[in-house]
Amino acid sequence: MASFVFLVDRVCPPFKGFIGDKKAIKDAELKEFAPQVTAQSAQPPTLQQVDQRFFEDQKKQIQEALNAQTFHQFSAYAQEQFPGEPEQQATLIRQLQDQHYQQYMSQVRGPRDILCHFNSMQTNIN
Repeated sequence: MASFVFLVDRVCPPFKGFIGDKKAIKDAELKEFAPQVTAQSAQPPTLQQVDQRFFEDQKKQIQEALNAQTFHQFSAYAQEQFPGEPEQQATLIRQLQDQHYQQYMSQVRGPRDILCHFNSMQTNIN
């Protein structure tokens, strides 16, 4: 890596100035936004924020697991539908994965919702 950097520096001297300018801009941005970030991080997260993060993490984990299980099937189907068109294949795979996640979640929620409805009916009877 060091030899590559040395070679670039030797072959293209203006690149060093370009990198220096970019670093200066980035440092200026960090100095500008650092007080805002520290002020926000000093406040403890609310219960709603914690719940939201937990929900998002859980959703991401479920989606990743489902996507890993179905990627090869969806990929093969997308290649059949759009041979030689990787952009459309990727779009179709994403759509199929999203639909699969929605179906999975409705199946997971289904029994719970039915149980809640059943329990509320029993409460009304008593």
